[in-house]
Amino acid sequence: MKTSDQSIHEKTLLTTPRWYALHTRSRFEKKIAMLLEDKGIATYLPVKQIRRKWKDRKKIVDFPLFPCYFFVHIPLLEKKKVIKTKGVVRIVGFPEPVPVPENQIEALKRFETKDIIVDPYPEFFKGKEIEVKRGPFRGIKGYVIEKNKKFRLLVGLELLAQVVSVEIDIEDIKTTDA
Repeated sequence: MKTSDQSIHEKTLLTTPRWYALHTRSRFEKKIAMLLEDKGIATYLPVKQIRRKWKDRKKIVDFPLFPCYFFVHIPLLEKKKVIKTKGVVRIVGFPEPVPVPENQIEALKRFETKDIIVDPYPEFFKGKEIEVKRGPFRGIKGYVIEKNKKFRLLVGLELLAQVVSVEIDIEDIKTTDA
């Protein structure tokens, strides 16, 4: 039997907007984001700019940082409205959708400044966690690797098993005591 506290907690989970990752059809991320925004749903599609070359021209295009994925900010009560949108495969999580921690979304948004190069990293990096102690990423937790004699901060989205990286000054980090 459910207590009234459990019922209130479940109702709060259903009515409180949280960030969820959407798995989409390939190359449908932008179209689905527009369709959902037309329905009044807040979306976040992290992109990186890539120079594309064709036979007759070169152009810089926005390319999804995580192909086939982006984020929606909804209460779970609205999940059917999202799932029924053409091109949406599923909300990530099993057996129920799992919210993406707010701090991971905020870290991605801070990475999107135009003068910072953000790269997807090919594997999820496990190791000693660090925290950025100064600079534009102060407070963000992640991991550090060395790539081409430069240090990169890795921030993982465990739910998607994806990682993004940005260049960082090694003097700007400290290890966490987690």
